[in-house]
This record gives sequence, structure tokens and C-alpha cells, in this order.
Amino acid sequence: KLISLLWTLATVGHRPPGLAEACTRAFDAEALSDQIQAGWSLLALGLAPAETMGPLVRKLNELVDTAVDSGGQVDAEKSVNEKLAESLARIAGVRGGSRAEVASAAAPLATMIHALQLGLELEHAKQPLRLRSEFADVWLDYLSPIASSGTIYASSILHAQVSRALAWRRVGHTNELLVPARGYPVDIILSERGRTVIDVLGPSHYRFGTMLKLSTSMKHRQISKAGWHVISLPWWEWPVHAEGTTEEARLGVERELIQRLLARAE
Repeated sequence: KLISLLWTLATVGHRPPGLAEACTRAFDAEALSDQIQAGWSLLALGLAPAETMGPLVRKLNELVDTAVDSGGQVDAEKSVNEKLAESLARIAGVRGGSRAEVASAAAPLATMIHALQLGLELEHAKQPLRLRSEFADVWLDYLSPIASSGTIYASSILHAQVSRALAWRRVGHTNELLVPARGYPVDIILSERGRTVIDVLGPSHYRFGTMLKLSTSMKHRQISKAGWHVISLPWWEWPVHAEGTTEEARLGVERELIQRLLARAE
């Protein structure tokens, strides 16, 4: 219950030090799902040094060893990614099912593990603790919002509008890539302005109106640690045009906003 409370508070960015200190003992809990939630919360809030993650990292890496070493004719027909996804689904309380059902059950834990993996690599680079690369593989194979085929698309209508406005300004950019490599999906990379990304933030990135979710702020923090400049574009900053607005007027307003974004990129 303490871990659930910590995770709930962490998602909205609250930093309860007394509760967080008590929950560092969660790494000795029996339920691995609790340990993953606690690890994500404490690392996201910056309230736990990486060395406290040792028991959790070892247990997670043992899951990979089991997936690699497991035998049997049925298991032999499955990839390591499939077996690791099934292990995460079982931890979440789901046994068996189709690939889609396994992916759905594994997704919350795999997403938190992916953030933990990036956090240890980027924010605690001097620590020897590392999660096995197979966790990034299973996240990319099963769960990443970006298709493995490399298909370029817009994640939302707002994203498509921003991309279109950049194109009108002849600003070179690429939509939907992982930053850093095997990292977080970002909406737009400004290809002519160095290591600069624009993250178009719709309402789902916020709680209570304008409070940025911790998962998004942690994503931006870790991307910055990887040497990228992150420009956030909240949904309320993009113009909503009244019915009957001329194309010329719409483009004029959007052009001005794009110019301000590019100034921030400089």
C-alpha cells in the first residue's frame, strides 16, 4: 500500500521524503512488481541513489538469464523477447494469451523498466549497475509507439499541424524518432539545428490542467542528459482557429509561433 501511494504521488510530481525513505525497503519485498514501481518512483523523483537499486537490477537481470537458458520444445520456438515479455506479463498477474494480450499485460512494467534502464545509464553513469540490453529489445519489439519498420507518422493531430507549419517554413525536420538511440520517442527532431527536439505535449501529458506528469519531465531530463536540447510545446500555446479563419490568417499566426520556437532552438 505504501508503494502504491508513493507511485501515485510520484506520477503527479509530489516528493514525500518520509514516505520515500520508508519505501526504499520495498526492494526486499516479495512482489517484483512492487519493487519495479518503487524503483521507478524513487529514481524519477531523484530520491534514491543508484546503489539502492542493486537488488532490483539483479532480480530483473535474472529474468533475462532465465529467458535465455530456458529449454523445452515449446520454449525453443519462442524468441528471448517473447519469453521475457511473458515473464513480465506473469509478474503483472497474466498467464498465457495471445501476443497482443501478453504485450498489453507487460506494457506498464516494461515501460517503467525501460525508464529505469535509461536513468541508470544517463543519470548514474558512474555507477556499475546496468540492466540487460534485452529489456530495451523487448520494449522496442513489443511496446514502442514507433513502428520498427521506421514508418514516419504524427502522433496526434496537433503534432501533424506543427509538422505542417514547419514544412511551410521550409524547416528541415524528422517526425517520430527514438532519442537517444533505443531511448524515448520524440515528436520532432530539427535536423538543421543540431541535437534539438520539439516535444508536442497534448493534455494527456498533464495533470490538473498544467502540471506536467513526472513521466514526461523525467523523459525530458534524461534526453537532456544524453546531450539533446528539448523544446516543449504545450497544447495551449498552439492556436485554435475560429471557424471561417482564412488560410492566410491561419498561416500567419502559425508562422509567428514557429518563429518563436526556432528562436528557442538557437
